Amino acid sequence: MLNVFGNNQRYIYCGELEVENWNEGIDLLEAAYKYEVEDLVQKCGRFLEDVISLSNVCYIYDKASTCSLPVLQHKCLKLILDAGFVVLRSEAFEVLNKDCVMDIVTSSDLNIDSELIVFETLFRWARIECCRTGLAITEANILNQIKPFLQHVCIDDMSDADKSALPPTILSCVKPNNRNRIGFSVSTSLFLHSKSLELDINQNRLDFIGEHLSCLRFSIDFPVHLVGLLQRTQINQRVWHDVEIVLRQPAFLKAGDIYHLYAAMDVGTDAQCPQTILFNNVLHTASGYVNFTAHGDETWGIRSLIVI
Repeated sequence: MLNVFGNNQRYIYCGELEVENWNEGIDLLEAAYKYEVEDLVQKCGRFLEDVISLSNVCYIYDKASTCSLPVLQHKCLKLILDAGFVVLRSEAFEVLNKDCVMDIVTSSDLNIDSELIVFETLFRWARIECCRTGLAITEANILNQIKPFLQHVCIDDMSDADKSALPPTILSCVKPNNRNRIGFSVSTSLFLHSKSLELDINQNRLDFIGEHLSCLRFSIDFPVHLVGLLQRTQINQRVWHDVEIVLRQPAFLKAGDIYHLYAAMDVGTDAQCPQTILFNNVLHTASGYVNFTAHGDETWGIRSLIVI
């Protein structure tokens, strides 16, 4: 707090802005907004625009909403909607104020794999909101917190199995409304916030792809979403090409499961790929450190795995 006060005073009297990270940026933004130092509010907003990530976007979005910074709000909301399948599952979502949650739930651009996740997220958020507002965490109070959002959920997108997972008290409050979300997909903006696990090339060992080639068998110790990969191939003995492959939908990878990637080519195509080797098997993602394990030595053509 003393550091925030010092930064606030330094800006007022010297015009200098010294912020080292997004946490300091948020604290200074709150102080500047409280003491109505509008120029500092705007500068903090511009600083935070440049440091938005999947791990801090909810914290920044909440403060941008409170401090009336529309440009920062828009950037945060865009990332939350594009990465809804990740952000809604994060504990950070629970810090959001009611207006922010409403903006997210009402958007048809929310990119999620199941509408059920919206209900599960609202239940978690409602419990925390009860604590924030001094209410006991009871079924009735949780329902009262959730009710304003129920007319905006896309119940028509839900399967019968997902609907059966909802408590009867919730299901009775939701009516068909002809609302739908966009199709679950990998938005190009997600690659700005993705991480790549790099594999090294052994140019001395090549293999023909043929119709199918086993490229990589691997497992992880922490769940992530695979959104793409980079593959190196050579067609008809010409130059090598690195091809970025974007998945149609994010693929959720469970911790401990073994996954097997194959390459497939048209019959008659003369294609080769180099052997790749996994040296550095630790990746720092927005959710924490993820350890990758390659199973077996038959690893071909995969230059990197792109995950969120």
